[in-house]
Amino acid sequence: MFNLVAYVDGGSLGNPGPAGIGVVIDGGENGTIKITKPIGHQDNNVAEYLALLEALQCALELGAKTLHVFSDSQVVVKQMIGEPEVGEGVHAILTEGLSCEYRSLARFELKSKECLSY
Repeated sequence: MFNLVAYVDGGSLGNPGPAGIGVVIDGGENGTIKITKPIGHQDNNVAEYLALLEALQCALELGAKTLHVFSDSQVVVKQMIGEPEVGEGVHAILTEGLSCEYRSLARFELKSKECLSY
């Protein structure tokens, strides 16, 4: 088991509008993983959460012990660390025992990781 770092971003052109996600995962045995996907017609918050879910799923599939998540979405970060309260059960279901740490980054810092969501 090992530690991974994920940079996640989701966005839409319009709110709602055509949307996509971008995920960059560092620390894996095979180097950096980059994931970009269109996700149809969504709002910005849905796109941000789907990017997070993609990173969590990838980390679990790789057998990671810890995932450090960086996002420019303060809503996602605050909810995942418990502000406002989302409940312990939700976090446990999403992470399936994976230890996670969440940090907020300024949008320009995240984009510098080439984590373009659309």
